[in-house]
Amino acid sequence: MTTIFMPLLAPTNQLSYDVATFYNAALGIVVGAGAATLAFRLVSSLSPAYRTRRLLDLALSDLRRLLRRRVVSTVHAWDDHGIGRLSALPDSAEPLQRARPLAVVLAGAEIIRLRRSAHDLVSMRCSTPC
Repeated sequence: MTTIFMPLLAPTNQLSYDVATFYNAALGIVVGAGAATLAFRLVSSLSPAYRTRRLLDLALSDLRRLLRRRVVSTVHAWDDHGIGRLSALPDSAEPLQRARPLAVVLAGAEIIRLRRSAHDLVSMRCSTPC
């Protein structure tokens, strides 16, 4: 209601009694909202198989990005991102299709842990006299 109230009544502007302008703006807002609703109804959703394959590809690209770059990320942030992808899987996904993104999440978390451990080992080695 606020998005419709503000442009139509314009409470911050000076009073203007131009009825034609008011009706023109109101008609534009109503027709625009109706066209958006119709567009959402006409656009079909993606098939569950395509969505599952797409989410797996995105999870794998996230893992590749994690391996390529030295992304300073926490395990918690990585897990949240991966679980977000897992929760977006359609209900019709098979257990194997659910296991693959889960394996990506677990592998990424271990990579982050190993990087931190390796960094700690290198810093400990350099701090002690040889």
